[in-house]
Amino acid sequence: MRKLGSYAILLLPLALALGGCDGFADPENGSITLLLTDAPGDVRQAWVTIDRIYLQSGAGDPTAGTPGVDLMTDDITVDLMTLADDIEGLVEDAVVPAGVYAQLRVVVTGACVVVETDVENQFDVYATSGYTQCGQATGILQAPSLAQTGIKVLMDGGAVEVSGNQQVLLLDFDVSQSFGRSTGGMGWVMEPVIRGGEIGLTASITANLSTADGVSLPAGITLGDFVADLSTEEADAAFTDPDGDGVYSAVFEYILPDAETDFVVTVVRPAGTDGYTVAPESAIADVVSGADAVVNFTVNQELQAG
Repeated sequence: MRKLGSYAILLLPLALALGGCDGFADPENGSITLLLTDAPGDVRQAWVTIDRIYLQSGAGDPTAGTPGVDLMTDDITVDLMTLADDIEGLVEDAVVPAGVYAQLRVVVTGACVVVETDVENQFDVYATSGYTQCGQATGILQAPSLAQTGIKVLMDGGAVEVSGNQQVLLLDFDVSQSFGRSTGGMGWVMEPVIRGGEIGLTASITANLSTADGVSLPAGITLGDFVADLSTEEADAAFTDPDGDGVYSAVFEYILPDAETDFVVTVVRPAGTDGYTVAPESAIADVVSGADAVVNFTVNQELQAG
Protein backbone atom coordinates (compact mmCIF):
# COMPACT_ATOMS: atom_id res chain seq x y z
CA MET A 1 0.00 0.00 0.00
CA ARG A 2 1.02 3.61 -0.54
CA LYS A 3 0.05 6.80 1.17
CA LEU A 4 -2.87 8.86 -0.07
CA GLY A 5 -0.77 12.03 -0.20
CA SER A 6 -0.04 13.38 -3.69
CA TYR A 7 -2.43 10.84 -5.17
CA ALA A 8 0.08 8.03 -4.77
CA ILE A 9 -2.23 5.14 -5.57
CA LEU A 10 -1.70 1.40 -5.51
CA LEU A 11 -3.49 -0.31 -8.38
CA LEU A 12 -3.78 -4.08 -8.67
CA PRO A 13 -2.71 -5.52 -12.05
CA LEU A 14 -6.22 -6.19 -13.30
CA ALA A 15 -6.21 -3.72 -16.18
CA LEU A 16 -8.44 -4.39 -19.17
CA ALA A 17 -7.46 -2.63 -22.38
CA LEU A 18 -9.97 -0.13 -23.70
CA GLY A 19 -10.77 0.67 -27.30
CA GLY A 20 -10.96 4.16 -28.80
CA CYS A 21 -8.40 6.89 -29.40
CA ASP A 22 -7.21 10.20 -27.98
CA GLY A 23 -7.19 8.68 -24.49
CA PHE A 24 -10.93 7.99 -24.43
CA ALA A 25 -12.71 4.66 -24.33
CA ASP A 26 -15.41 3.31 -26.59
CA PRO A 27 -18.42 5.62 -25.99
CA GLU A 28 -20.56 2.57 -25.26
CA ASN A 29 -18.26 1.55 -22.43
CA GLY A 30 -16.43 3.21 -19.61
CA SER A 31 -13.86 2.01 -17.14
CA ILE A 32 -13.76 2.22 -13.41
CA THR A 33 -11.04 1.94 -10.79
CA LEU A 34 -11.96 1.34 -7.14
CA LEU A 35 -9.80 2.19 -4.15
CA LEU A 36 -10.49 1.32 -0.53
CA THR A 37 -9.69 3.38 2.54
CA ASP A 38 -11.26 3.56 5.98
CA ALA A 39 -12.11 5.78 8.88
CA PRO A 40 -10.39 4.98 12.19
CA GLY A 41 -12.31 3.01 14.79
CA ASP A 42 -11.91 1.74 18.35
CA VAL A 43 -11.16 -1.91 17.62
CA ARG A 44 -7.57 -3.18 17.30
CA GLN A 45 -8.06 -5.19 14.09
CA ALA A 46 -10.96 -5.45 11.65
CA TRP A 47 -10.39 -7.96 8.85
CA VAL A 48 -12.79 -8.51 5.96
CA THR A 49 -12.64 -10.73 2.89
CA ILE A 50 -14.32 -9.30 -0.21
CA ASP A 51 -15.02 -11.67 -3.08
CA ARG A 52 -17.24 -9.62 -5.38
CA ILE A 53 -17.88 -5.98 -6.22
CA TYR A 54 -20.56 -5.10 -8.74
CA LEU A 55 -22.58 -2.21 -10.11
CA GLN A 56 -26.38 -2.38 -10.18
CA SER A 57 -28.35 -0.30 -12.65
CA GLY A 58 -30.99 2.17 -11.57
CA ALA A 59 -34.52 2.73 -12.81
CA GLY A 60 -34.66 4.48 -16.16
CA ASP A 61 -31.16 3.42 -17.17
CA PRO A 62 -30.85 1.53 -20.51
CA THR A 63 -29.14 -1.34 -18.72
CA ALA A 64 -31.85 -1.63 -16.05
CA GLY A 65 -32.96 -5.16 -15.36
CA THR A 66 -29.54 -6.70 -15.80
CA PRO A 67 -28.12 -8.81 -12.95
CA GLY A 68 -25.34 -6.32 -12.34
CA VAL A 69 -21.92 -5.66 -13.84
CA ASP A 70 -19.05 -7.37 -12.03
CA LEU A 71 -16.04 -5.20 -11.26
CA MET A 72 -14.17 -7.78 -9.19
CA THR A 73 -14.69 -11.47 -8.47
CA ASP A 74 -11.33 -12.35 -6.90
CA ASP A 75 -10.91 -12.59 -3.12
CA ILE A 76 -9.09 -9.80 -1.33
CA THR A 77 -8.53 -9.75 2.43
CA VAL A 78 -7.66 -6.51 4.20
CA ASP A 79 -7.29 -5.23 7.74
CA LEU A 80 -9.38 -2.09 7.72
CA MET A 81 -7.50 -0.68 10.69
CA THR A 82 -4.32 -0.36 8.62
CA LEU A 83 -6.06 1.69 5.94
CA ALA A 84 -6.82 4.85 7.89
CA ASP A 85 -4.02 6.70 6.13
CA ASP A 86 -3.50 4.36 3.18
CA ILE A 87 -5.22 3.17 0.04
CA GLU A 88 -5.68 -0.41 -1.05
CA GLY A 89 -6.36 -1.06 -4.72
CA LEU A 90 -9.42 -3.19 -5.41
CA VAL A 91 -10.15 -2.88 -9.12
CA GLU A 92 -8.28 -1.26 -11.97
CA ASP A 93 -9.88 -0.24 -15.27
CA ALA A 94 -12.77 -2.70 -15.25
CA VAL A 95 -14.78 -2.14 -18.43
CA VAL A 96 -18.51 -1.57 -17.89
CA PRO A 97 -21.34 -0.44 -20.18
CA ALA A 98 -21.90 3.31 -20.09
CA GLY A 99 -24.87 4.37 -18.01
CA VAL A 100 -26.08 5.52 -14.61
CA TYR A 101 -25.73 3.00 -11.80
CA ALA A 102 -27.73 3.58 -8.67
CA GLN A 103 -25.92 1.07 -6.48
CA LEU A 104 -22.44 -0.26 -5.94
CA ARG A 105 -22.42 -3.43 -3.87
CA VAL A 106 -19.55 -5.10 -2.03
CA VAL A 107 -19.97 -8.79 -1.12
CA VAL A 108 -18.14 -9.78 2.09
CA THR A 109 -17.72 -13.52 2.72
CA GLY A 110 -16.04 -13.30 6.11
CA ALA A 111 -14.99 -10.85 8.80
CA CYS A 112 -13.49 -10.66 12.27
CA VAL A 113 -12.56 -8.07 14.86
CA VAL A 114 -9.99 -8.05 17.64
CA VAL A 115 -11.06 -5.98 20.65
CA GLU A 116 -9.48 -5.13 23.97
CA THR A 117 -10.78 -6.75 27.16
CA ASP A 118 -10.81 -5.33 30.65
CA VAL A 119 -7.60 -7.25 31.33
CA GLU A 120 -4.43 -5.49 30.16
CA ASN A 121 -2.84 -7.01 27.03
CA GLN A 122 -5.66 -9.47 26.53
CA PHE A 123 -8.02 -9.43 23.58
CA ASP A 124 -11.23 -11.06 22.39
CA VAL A 125 -11.75 -12.23 18.83
CA TYR A 126 -15.19 -12.13 17.24
CA ALA A 127 -15.56 -13.76 13.84
CA THR A 128 -18.18 -14.88 11.37
CA SER A 129 -18.66 -18.64 11.11
CA GLY A 130 -15.50 -20.44 10.00
CA TYR A 131 -13.44 -17.26 9.55
CA THR A 132 -9.96 -17.61 11.08
CA GLN A 133 -8.07 -14.55 9.82
CA CYS A 134 -7.89 -13.13 13.37
CA GLY A 135 -7.07 -16.46 14.98
CA GLN A 136 -9.25 -18.60 17.21
CA ALA A 137 -12.57 -16.88 17.80
CA THR A 138 -13.80 -16.31 21.33
CA GLY A 139 -17.19 -15.09 20.18
CA ILE A 140 -19.49 -14.71 17.20
CA LEU A 141 -19.47 -11.71 14.87
CA GLN A 142 -22.93 -11.39 13.37
CA ALA A 143 -23.02 -10.18 9.76
CA PRO A 144 -26.52 -10.77 8.47
CA SER A 145 -26.96 -11.23 4.71
CA LEU A 146 -23.62 -9.71 3.75
CA ALA A 147 -22.55 -12.62 1.57
CA GLN A 148 -25.97 -12.83 -0.11
CA THR A 149 -26.92 -9.23 -0.89
CA GLY A 150 -23.65 -7.43 -0.32
CA ILE A 151 -23.02 -4.05 1.28
CA LYS A 152 -24.76 -1.17 -0.43
CA VAL A 153 -22.33 1.68 -1.00
CA LEU A 154 -23.71 5.17 -0.39
CA MET A 155 -22.56 7.11 -3.44
CA ASP A 156 -22.14 10.86 -3.47
CA GLY A 157 -25.08 12.26 -5.43
CA GLY A 158 -27.03 9.01 -5.15
CA ALA A 159 -25.51 7.29 -8.20
CA VAL A 160 -22.39 6.83 -10.27
CA GLU A 161 -22.37 7.65 -13.97
CA VAL A 162 -20.00 5.69 -16.17
CA SER A 163 -19.07 7.27 -19.48
CA GLY A 164 -16.33 6.93 -22.04
CA ASN A 165 -13.82 8.37 -19.59
CA GLN A 166 -12.16 6.40 -16.88
CA GLN A 167 -13.39 7.15 -13.39
CA VAL A 168 -11.66 6.65 -10.06
CA LEU A 169 -13.88 6.04 -7.04
CA LEU A 170 -12.80 6.04 -3.42
CA LEU A 171 -14.68 3.72 -1.05
CA ASP A 172 -14.53 4.75 2.59
CA PHE A 173 -15.15 1.75 4.87
CA ASP A 174 -16.06 3.45 8.16
CA VAL A 175 -14.81 1.10 10.90
CA SER A 176 -16.13 3.26 13.72
CA GLN A 177 -19.70 2.87 12.45
CA SER A 178 -19.46 -0.65 11.03
CA PHE A 179 -18.75 -2.76 14.15
CA GLY A 180 -20.40 -2.71 17.55
CA ARG A 181 -21.51 -4.83 20.47
CA SER A 182 -24.76 -6.68 20.11
CA THR A 183 -27.68 -6.12 22.45
CA GLY A 184 -26.74 -7.50 25.85
CA GLY A 185 -23.02 -7.23 25.14
CA MET A 186 -22.58 -10.98 24.46
CA GLY A 187 -21.17 -10.57 20.95
CA TRP A 188 -20.38 -8.18 18.14
CA VAL A 189 -22.31 -7.19 15.06
CA MET A 190 -21.04 -6.04 11.69
CA GLU A 191 -23.33 -3.55 9.95
CA PRO A 192 -20.92 -1.93 7.51
CA VAL A 193 -21.11 1.67 6.45
CA ILE A 194 -19.31 2.34 3.17
CA ARG A 195 -19.36 5.69 1.48
CA GLY A 196 -18.32 6.21 -2.10
CA GLY A 197 -17.19 9.37 -3.77
CA GLU A 198 -15.51 10.27 -7.03
CA ILE A 199 -12.00 11.57 -6.42
CA GLY A 200 -11.06 12.31 -9.99
CA LEU A 201 -10.87 11.29 -13.61
CA THR A 202 -7.69 9.99 -15.06
CA ALA A 203 -6.17 11.68 -18.08
CA SER A 204 -3.95 10.64 -20.96
CA ILE A 205 -0.87 12.16 -22.55
CA THR A 206 -0.30 11.98 -26.31
CA ALA A 207 3.11 12.78 -27.75
CA ASN A 208 3.09 13.57 -31.48
CA LEU A 209 6.27 13.18 -33.51
CA SER A 210 6.93 14.35 -37.07
CA THR A 211 9.93 15.27 -39.22
CA ALA A 212 10.73 18.86 -40.12
CA ASP A 213 10.25 19.92 -43.73
CA GLY A 214 12.94 18.47 -45.97
CA VAL A 215 14.28 16.08 -43.33
CA SER A 216 14.73 12.42 -44.25
CA LEU A 217 15.66 9.74 -41.77
CA PRO A 218 18.50 7.27 -42.44
CA ALA A 219 17.64 4.22 -44.51
CA GLY A 220 15.80 1.58 -42.51
CA ILE A 221 14.76 3.95 -39.72
CA THR A 222 11.27 5.41 -39.25
CA LEU A 223 9.64 7.53 -36.59
CA GLY A 224 8.27 4.27 -35.24
CA ASP A 225 11.78 3.46 -33.99
CA PHE A 226 11.69 6.44 -31.61
CA VAL A 227 10.10 6.02 -28.15
CA ALA A 228 8.47 8.42 -25.70
CA ASP A 229 9.57 8.55 -22.07
CA LEU A 230 7.33 9.94 -19.32
CA SER A 231 9.02 11.01 -16.09
CA THR A 232 6.32 9.46 -13.89
CA GLU A 233 6.08 6.11 -15.68
CA GLU A 234 8.55 3.22 -15.75
CA ALA A 235 7.58 1.95 -19.20
CA ASP A 236 8.19 3.90 -22.40
CA ALA A 237 5.48 4.29 -25.07
CA ALA A 238 5.97 3.34 -28.71
CA PHE A 239 5.19 5.68 -31.60
CA THR A 240 2.73 4.47 -34.22
CA ASP A 241 1.02 6.01 -37.26
CA PRO A 242 -2.27 4.10 -37.64
CA ASP A 243 -3.85 6.62 -40.02
CA GLY A 244 -0.77 6.90 -42.22
CA ASP A 245 -0.58 10.71 -42.19
CA GLY A 246 3.11 10.79 -41.35
CA VAL A 247 2.60 12.02 -37.79
CA TYR A 248 3.41 9.33 -35.24
CA SER A 249 1.81 9.29 -31.80
CA ALA A 250 2.67 7.68 -28.46
CA VAL A 251 0.01 7.56 -25.74
CA PHE A 252 0.29 7.25 -21.96
CA GLU A 253 -3.12 6.31 -20.55
CA TYR A 254 -4.71 6.43 -17.08
CA ILE A 255 -2.58 9.25 -15.69
CA LEU A 256 -3.99 10.67 -12.45
CA PRO A 257 -3.52 14.46 -12.33
CA ASP A 258 -1.37 15.82 -9.53
CA ALA A 259 -0.77 19.54 -9.11
CA GLU A 260 2.58 18.88 -7.39
CA THR A 261 4.01 16.72 -10.19
CA ASP A 262 5.53 17.75 -13.50
CA PHE A 263 4.71 15.23 -16.22
CA VAL A 264 7.79 15.55 -18.43
CA VAL A 265 7.80 13.85 -21.83
CA THR A 266 11.09 13.17 -23.62
CA VAL A 267 11.57 11.54 -27.03
CA VAL A 268 14.42 9.02 -27.18
CA ARG A 269 16.21 8.64 -30.51
CA PRO A 270 17.11 5.17 -31.83
CA ALA A 271 20.64 4.07 -32.67
CA GLY A 272 21.83 5.28 -36.05
CA THR A 273 20.38 8.78 -35.77
CA ASP A 274 23.53 10.69 -34.87
CA GLY A 275 23.28 14.09 -36.48
CA TYR A 276 19.56 14.31 -35.77
CA THR A 277 17.88 16.19 -32.93
CA VAL A 278 14.41 16.30 -31.43
CA ALA A 279 12.85 19.64 -30.58
CA PRO A 280 11.96 20.41 -27.97
CA GLU A 281 14.33 18.23 -25.94
CA SER A 282 11.52 17.66 -23.44
CA ALA A 283 8.06 19.07 -22.74
CA ILE A 284 5.82 19.31 -19.69
CA ALA A 285 2.32 17.95 -20.39
CA ASP A 286 -0.58 19.94 -18.94
CA VAL A 287 -2.46 17.06 -17.34
CA VAL A 288 -6.09 17.89 -16.54
CA SER A 289 -8.68 15.53 -15.08
CA GLY A 290 -10.54 13.61 -17.79
CA ALA A 291 -8.70 15.22 -20.71
CA ASP A 292 -5.99 14.34 -23.22
CA ALA A 293 -2.81 16.41 -22.91
CA VAL A 294 -0.94 16.76 -26.21
CA VAL A 295 2.74 17.59 -26.69
CA ASN A 296 4.37 17.92 -30.12
CA PHE A 297 7.93 17.06 -31.14
CA THR A 298 9.83 17.53 -34.39
CA VAL A 299 12.86 15.63 -35.67
CA ASN A 300 15.49 17.91 -37.23
CA GLN A 301 18.74 17.19 -39.02
CA GLU A 302 21.89 19.05 -38.07
CA LEU A 303 23.65 20.91 -40.85
CA GLN A 304 26.86 19.28 -41.91
CA ALA A 305 29.95 21.49 -41.99
CA GLY A 306 31.79 22.02 -45.33
